[in-house]
Amino acid sequence: MPVRGVIFDLFHTLTGRESEWSALPWTSDVLGIDRRVWDERLTAGSRSRLTGEQQDPYEILRSLAHAVDPAIPEQRIREALRIRIERFRHAVTRVPAENVQTLRTIRAAGLRLGLISNADVMEVAAWADGPLAGLFDAEVFSCAAGCVKPEPAIYAKCLESLGLPAAECLFVGDGGSDELVGAKQAGLSTVFISGIVAELWPERVAPRLAIADHHIERIPELLVLLGLDNKADLKVRTTAAGAEAGLLVRRSWLTMPASEAGKVRTTTVSATGQPQLERLQHADANVRLRAALDLVAAADERALEPLVGALCRERDVFVRETVTRALVGLGDAPVEPLIRLLSDPDPQVRHNAAHTLGKIGSARAADALVERLRDDSLMVVSKSALALGQIRDPRAIPALVSLLAHESKEVQSTLVSVLEGFGASAVPALIQALSREEWRAREQAAYLLGFIGSQEAVPALERTLRDAHWQVRFAAVHALGDLGGEAVNQALRSMPTDPDDRVRTLAARIAAKS
Repeated sequence: MPVRGVIFDLFHTLTGRESEWSALPWTSDVLGIDRRVWDERLTAGSRSRLTGEQQDPYEILRSLAHAVDPAIPEQRIREALRIRIERFRHAVTRVPAENVQTLRTIRAAGLRLGLISNADVMEVAAWADGPLAGLFDAEVFSCAAGCVKPEPAIYAKCLESLGLPAAECLFVGDGGSDELVGAKQAGLSTVFISGIVAELWPERVAPRLAIADHHIERIPELLVLLGLDNKADLKVRTTAAGAEAGLLVRRSWLTMPASEAGKVRTTTVSATGQPQLERLQHADANVRLRAALDLVAAADERALEPLVGALCRERDVFVRETVTRALVGLGDAPVEPLIRLLSDPDPQVRHNAAHTLGKIGSARAADALVERLRDDSLMVVSKSALALGQIRDPRAIPALVSLLAHESKEVQSTLVSVLEGFGASAVPALIQALSREEWRAREQAAYLLGFIGSQEAVPALERTLRDAHWQVRFAAVHALGDLGGEAVNQALRSMPTDPDDRVRTLAARIAAKS
């Protein structure tokens, strides 16, 4: 059945990266809340604001902020609100030009366009001022619709407004909020756009590829999928379901009449007749993908060198993940070649090597990965930390803890997640970090000790209640509240009167619950 409509997600699909939206600070920084704690609260408290049950922007932000720290003053909340609204104004008004042009091209070809976005009232307050407004035949914002992705109702509302059945529409999104799952359950064909996800959260790419029917990296690649553009630099490929079956989607089938599309929809990749290893260097990403999948099944060490070479040069995310799977299937054989790649001049190669070593999980790679924690590339630092978390060699803990004050918030977030995974093994190093010179390191160490939940940390956290920085004292109180117990309750009741009202309020609230 030919496609007559395309439905898009908004944030991280049509918008740019968050770092490109605005130079304004994050909401958590303005409020004085740890970013991880804020993100958890934002997710936990999302539905009422996203469905429009909460319509007052100030009340939305106040309720979220006070759920973390009731002492945050009104003035600071209003400043954070002003900046948050402006950041989202930038997001919807600074949309990449190529995305806007792609939508116009699709619409000019006679297809209907829809938009489904999980957003509260402040996040889309500036929608009418942006270049995307007016380009869609149906706009469904959750705060107006009263439902959210992945609930069936929100897809049904959009389809009803478009006047099209699900079978004649594509859904394009980055996969957040399980939107691809919801779209498939609603009967839509799905397209996963991986560009921003691959840059910020590469570990999320493979699970979302497994869900989607098709995969693109950039919005203009949709033109190839729809048969509206034949440019060589625009790529489109099938995802796991089609590739595992040995099928390659031809670029024009979506817009062909059903009677013709059935004749050309698929072709067998393995029919190229090329030697399997040579196909890893084929110009067509689908052919390379089929070759990599064959090597996953074969698990033949004779393919080690070609696979390592493919890992170095492959720029297609899905093919690269499949090459990684093939290398992981060879056990420890790839470890030494991959360790050597950690010194490659290309940061993408170093990133790929660290990613694969983490999945193999060999402790032989730990020392080399620790060295990469000082890499010039932030993506290599983050990926090396994640790999060390997967390997779980306790020798890496001191090096990971030493970076808790890292200037990059993304690296900080990764380190917290990794160190929490080490559990009790990380506690001695984290206790030592409570005496570090950098206050941010002391703050993160305190939060982590609470997350891990070791009573061994109680005496050190009690001493931290006298830290010179309120953020560190706040984290120590928060951690002691997580640990609980009579000793903790006594410590909080007898702690000196804190000069900061935020710390006093949190301590009183925790003590009152005991």
